[in-house]
Amino acid sequence: MLFIYILFGFFLGLNILFYSYVKINISKFLFIPPIIVFLLAILFTGYGLWFTSNGWEGMTYGIISFGILLSSIIGTAFIPILFRYDIDSLDKRIKRYTMIVLGSCFIICFIFVWFPELIYF
Repeated sequence: MLFIYILFGFFLGLNILFYSYVKINISKFLFIPPIIVFLLAILFTGYGLWFTSNGWEGMTYGIISFGILLSSIIGTAFIPILFRYDIDSLDKRIKRYTMIVLGSCFIICFIFVWFPELIYF
């Protein structure tokens, strides 16, 4: 069951990474999307530490932020590959399908987080 929370954070981080890459690609500051995702992981961890009543509730936020941190590390590793491709040169279908696939993976993980009995059917 723990992997669902990690995947939830991973797909959340990938969604934010891809969307911020599409928006920031105009200015060519390609190092900013992984920083945004890394700051999101810090915010999730901070929320889990300070605003929850005890440690067990906050640990879930730490696990989700671990998945977000993984997507930030992978995004940082892919910066040289992404730098070769201009996002405007990609077909609109590719961008649309990428957003649909990432969004649907995020929604599936969200459903498994809210209804964990669906995993053990």
